[in-house]
Formats: sequence, C-alpha cells, structure tokens
Amino acid sequence: MRAALDDDVPEEWLSDSTMEHYNPESYGLVTSIEEGLSDALDESDVAAAASFIKDCLRLDPEKRLTARKCFDHEWLDDAGGCSCMYC
Repeated sequence: MRAALDDDVPEEWLSDSTMEHYNPESYGLVTSIEEGLSDALDESDVAAAASFIKDCLRLDPEKRLTARKCFDHEWLDDAGGCSCMYC
C-alpha cells in the first residue's frame, strides 16, 4: 500500500517492533494507482482521481483527508457537473 500510494511511513511507526522487517526498497510488483486508474478513466481524470484516492488513504492520519475535505476535493467537485456535453 505504501508503494502504491507513494507515501512515507511515519517515523514513529518505524520504531515499532512489528516493523522490524520492513524494507522500504522492496515494493514487489506493485502497480501505481495512476496505472490502475488509466484502465478505467479518461487520461484527463487520472491525476485528480489518483490524488483523491491517495489523500484518502494516507498512512499518517494527520495527513489523511477528513470527510469534509473529501467533499471539497477537486475531483469530486468536477464529478458533480452535467455530463450532457451541451451545458
């Protein structure tokens, strides 16, 4: 998850005994969120959607979006518009 989010592990987590085998360089075969979204969304929507998902899933709760900030995110704001292509 850390690799897909391209997020930092909070320093205080690294001193936890459950993290003793954590290796920040071994990501395995992790697909980035952008790569996964590019199969489902238009190219113009990928960056904003990935930003929204990453901000919702940040490992550090202090950096994670609150529910209120989720509603204000640019990607959701754009999604509320009319899709008729004539407006």
